[in-house]
Amino acid sequence: MLEIAGEKCQICKYGKSYRALGFHHVNPADKLITMSFGGHGIIKILDEITKCILVCNNCHGEIHDGLLEISQIPKIQLTPEKRNEILLRFHKNKKERTNVCICGRHKRKYSKTCKKCVQKARKVERPPKEELERLVWRKPTNLLAKDFGISDSAISKWCKRYGIKKPGVGYWQKSTSNQIRTDIFR
Repeated sequence: MLEIAGEKCQICKYGKSYRALGFHHVNPADKLITMSFGGHGIIKILDEITKCILVCNNCHGEIHDGLLEISQIPKIQLTPEKRNEILLRFHKNKKERTNVCICGRHKRKYSKTCKKCVQKARKVERPPKEELERLVWRKPTNLLAKDFGISDSAISKWCKRYGIKKPGVGYWQKSTSNQIRTDIFR
């Protein structure tokens, strides 16, 4: 956005650090949004910039202290062509940024990575449904989790995802001496 205003303070021409520059509303009554807090659409921001001047932090402070007069400084001008160019560039960058994974594949809008990268990142492969169902009825979830090197809640999530019914509360205590059951699913 600083390129719209010339990338320098309109009063002292400072332009070394973009972090030391900010927009000052010439007429505070015209101010609709505070740009420093973000969360506004690009169109609102562009409309708001045309009510401002670009100043460095020092000049901004002096304006608010009444030490500088800004009535002769022109507001930022934004031609329709420049506005459309900025909007096109913004939407193109946003589209590229939101729909492409770091590997280059397409991803969902709010996902961090694509499905292939998620599968690569998974530390433990899920067993097939039939095998997991057999294991869940042979061993308690906490012991099964240790075998896989994951948490017992991960085993529960796997079962939920596959639609596998797990043994109820107290099932393993009812079985004799809490040993591994081998008589089921043979």
